[in-house]
Amino acid sequence: MLRSATKGLERFIITPETAKHRIFSFLSSDVRPEHKLVVVASSDSLMLGVLSSSIHLAWALAAGSKLEDR
Repeated sequence: MLRSATKGLERFIITPETAKHRIFSFLSSDVRPEHKLVVVASSDSLMLGVLSSSIHLAWALAAGSKLEDR
């Protein structure tokens, strides 16, 4: 499914699955991402800007969960 979603793209957006800070960047399509990366099948710079924005960060923190030891 990932290969079909990224087919024809020169690059796509990735971010580490487990990281203290969410950092998005482009990865060339000739590189296959491993299972510890989240892939956004878009080569658009605007999408990278939206994902890196403070508005997206605020939404992600509000909508996401936190790892806790209870």
